[in-house]
Amino acid sequence: MLAADLKQRLGIRARAFVSDPDAVTDAHLHLTIAVDETLQLAGAHNPDAVLMDIAFYRYLLLVQTNGVDEEQFKAYLIALKQITDPLSQSNMLAHAKSKARPNPYQ
Repeated sequence: MLAADLKQRLGIRARAFVSDPDAVTDAHLHLTIAVDETLQLAGAHNPDAVLMDIAFYRYLLLVQTNGVDEEQFKAYLIALKQITDPLSQSNMLAHAKSKARPNPYQ
């Protein structure tokens, strides 16, 4: 994802979740800083959802006076783990709940 696209999507997400959507502007460079930090941590080659979770958390660290809540922190940790260990079972999008049976017709 390109930095400009990530910044635009981050702005939309931030306006949807913060208490004062009008305060989400790039006048204070918070969106730009969050995007730059995200791309430094994760790189642009990671899935968009992972980049968004990291960017949103980095943005909240910059603007929240009360800090981040536990749910936001968990999403951030999961996103970081998807970067550091993408093949981990806990990072898979879906987990099979049925047993694979041999095909007698093969």
